[in-house]
Amino acid sequence: MANVDYSEEEVTDKIDIKCESSKEDQALSETISAVDVSIFGELNGLADVTLVVENTKIPVTKAVLEHASPVFLTMFQRDFIEKKKSDIELPDKKLPAFINFLKCIYPNSKEQVTAVCASDPKNLFI
Repeated sequence: MANVDYSEEEVTDKIDIKCESSKEDQALSETISAVDVSIFGELNGLADVTLVVENTKIPVTKAVLEHASPVFLTMFQRDFIEKKKSDIELPDKKLPAFINFLKCIYPNSKEQVTAVCASDPKNLFI
């Protein structure tokens, strides 16, 4: 993987998850609240950081995030304060969109990235 250098401001700007609020999103949000977030690292004992999105703590594995996102790679490998934190808040991010992102990048998830979901403007961009 190519090594990409981002400034702290660029990292904050690039973790941009877009999800407009609608009735459809509200239904998705209710479905997401039933998702067991421990599947992203806590269940198998591999979680080494907790992301906080809309007051929901999501234990995750840095290596999975780093592999999927140059933004997370930079955040965890460079001298950012997040590198040493055990809980990292992602303010202004939408939980349904972030859970969808995690489901797409985690190897134990059954979700697949398709042309249809990738082209949906409501899906997140990291």
